[in-house]
Amino acid sequence: KDGSNNDDADEAEYEVEKIIDVYFKKNGKREFLIRWKGFKASDDTWEPEDNLNCSDLIKKFMSKVEEAKAATPRSLRTNPSQTKRYTLATKDSGRRLSRRNRDKQR
Repeated sequence: KDGSNNDDADEAEYEVEKIIDVYFKKNGKREFLIRWKGFKASDDTWEPEDNLNCSDLIKKFMSKVEEAKAATPRSLRTNPSQTKRYTLATKDSGRRLSRRNRDKQR
């Protein structure tokens, strides 16, 4: 067998469906977790930015990442408002409707 056929298979271009995550390496390079079009989530792979030919998807994803970083987490309310609770006053407060445990002292 000739090894050139395997090289062609490795060089085939696959279409990116979406970018799922980004990882910043120590050397400053970025790697992206890629969902490939027509493949399942189990086939997702980490790819260096240099291997990808989808600059528009990368820009879109990185803008979402920046928005998420800029968003401040909600702080707890300092004085939470008390909830008004309404109860139905259809029965007399002193009279029990159930005869169960009527002989027991409260």
